[in-house]
Amino acid sequence: MEYKIKYIAGGRLIAIGSIGMVLSIAIPIYLQINFGISSGLMGGLILLGTLLSFYLAYLASKQSEHFIINDQGLTTRKHGEILWKEIQSLNLEDRNEHEVFTIKFRFNHKISIPSKIDESQNRETFVAFKEEVERRITEALSPVDELPQYSNAYDRKVYRYLAYIITIVLILLTPYVLYLVVAGEMTLKKLSAILLIYASSIPWILNVMQARMKKANKTVANQVQP
Repeated sequence: MEYKIKYIAGGRLIAIGSIGMVLSIAIPIYLQINFGISSGLMGGLILLGTLLSFYLAYLASKQSEHFIINDQGLTTRKHGEILWKEIQSLNLEDRNEHEVFTIKFRFNHKISIPSKIDESQNRETFVAFKEEVERRITEALSPVDELPQYSNAYDRKVYRYLAYIITIVLILLTPYVLYLVVAGEMTLKKLSAILLIYASSIPWILNVMQARMKKANKTVANQVQP
């Protein structure tokens, strides 16, 4: 069976949007921009940065998961094929008119899928997917195996989330850099601070992107193998 579930990762939306809003105010202070000279323009830039932050947060939080289920296991675009015996625990959690179904793997990764409790087609797909995963795991277990326990263990993804934050920093920093250049307020000290941010951030982002591309290519290669 194949399932495609769309959802918004609410925690990521709030976290990235809030961080972006704080950065929109902190960046001009860090660059020591004179607010009094053109307060109207600076206010507009801060507002634009805040709106842009939440738009980027929305794009980063908009998820679509495609699953293929068979007798051997569960195949995802991100993790490739996961055998039923490699699943460590399942968790179904109620969160304010939403349910979050979490599948935790034995190699310290997990998939968390939220679903709004309503009458939509997406909700029906979510319920059918959850029930089939539970049924398949139960059928795959031998009599001596233990049923996977429900768990709330937290799977840290700090490295990738920091890359999201750094990307937002660079996007929000660029309008202020242009402002300093046009207004003639760019000094050697400010230029050094800006170059330091770009020089330390871009390699980090490229490393994360390369790692994700390699993983995605490996997953595709595994899926097309006979």
